Amino acid sequence: MAALLEFAIPVGALSVMGVAYIPVAGLNELAAGERKCVDLGGRRVIVANLDGEYFVYGAECPHEQAELELADINGTELRCDGHNYCFDLRTGECVAPAGGPALAVLPVEQHDDAICVRLEW
Repeated sequence: MAALLEFAIPVGALSVMGVAYIPVAGLNELAAGERKCVDLGGRRVIVANLDGEYFVYGAECPHEQAELELADINGTELRCDGHNYCFDLRTGECVAPAGGPALAVLPVEQHDDAICVRLEW
């Protein structure tokens, strides 16, 4: 899958130089509840299909780098098996313990038959 590129998109008072859409999964590749690990420019991320809504997030817990590939997901909340830190997959916010380090969550969009991460620069 090739990346899609766009350029010079105004965003509010800021101007974004460009946008790239990096394909991370095919549209029908993951059934509801499934996830997979993907290399995104040398960083591992996880693509998850939660009842038709896709999320892409860092593959390691920001607390102590425990693997998140098999972490429990309840609704849109992910719980790390390492020390039970919980993260909101919509925002990356650490909800337990409150104020803990945030999980890297990337913006996701569908383009044609691909699930893509949106990168701006």
